[in-house]
Formats: sequence, C-alpha cells, structure tokens
Amino acid sequence: MSAQHRLDRDVLARTGARTVIVFEGINDVRWGTSSAEVISGLTAIADRARARGLRVVAATIAPCEGYPDCTAAVDARRTAVNAFIREQGLRENGGPFDAVLDFDAVIRDPERPSRMLPAYDSGDHLHPGDAGLRALAESIDLRKLVPRA
Repeated sequence: MSAQHRLDRDVLARTGARTVIVFEGINDVRWGTSSAEVISGLTAIADRARARGLRVVAATIAPCEGYPDCTAAVDARRTAVNAFIREQGLRENGGPFDAVLDFDAVIRDPERPSRMLPAYDSGDHLHPGDAGLRALAESIDLRKLVPRA
C-alpha cells in the first residue's frame, strides 16, 4: 500500500499528532518511478498533512548500492529526490517541508556515497542495521519535530 493511501490511517486519523516525518521513496526509485513523480508524491503528502495542521519533516533517501536492483539509474533518481529535499524542499525555499532530516548524509559511505557505510548496513545493503538506526536517531535535532509557537 502506498504512503499516499496509508497517510489517512497512519497519520491523519491519529488524534494529538503534531508532526509527521516522511521517510519514503527508496522503493519508488527502485521500481522505476521517476524522481519528478516521487517529488510530486512527497509534496502531495506534505500538502495533505499541512492542510490538517501538521508539521511536515522530510528525510532524504538512504543509499542502497549492493542491493540487487539498486543500479546506477536508481541512484541517479534517489540523488535527484534528495537534492530537491535538501535544496528546494524547505518551506522557506518555496518547498513543502517544515524541516529536513538528512538521513542519506548520516549513513552513506563517504568513500562510496551510493552505498551505506558498512558499519550501518543490516547486511542486505538496503536497510540500516541496529547501528545505522541508532545513528539516524541520534542525528535528529528534536527541535525540528516541534511546531514553533
């Protein structure tokens, strides 16, 4: 089920929610969805959430080199989505997001940015392991999650 369809059940139906973190897109780019379509989908999610009064925080897409279908074309789409999130995604830049979490920068291998740092890899080259998830959690500035008064 797509994030667009899960948004109502997983976020909008929850009472008391104030912030939503959107960490989506790796499956889309792996399955051939264009970067423009992924960006459009992320923007639609943000617009729907903001219309309900939620703060929207976007996370960049983590690298996946080494996973069987993570080709150079997939990485190009992933990189394009991440560039949008980082450079144009913030509301102050005309984008749909209130804040950005750069998960890609946290767990990518600086020597090979299209793959996850081996210490953070669960072993499948797609999902972070415990150390990677810990690094992601520790990278979050909690102030980005709280609506400004």
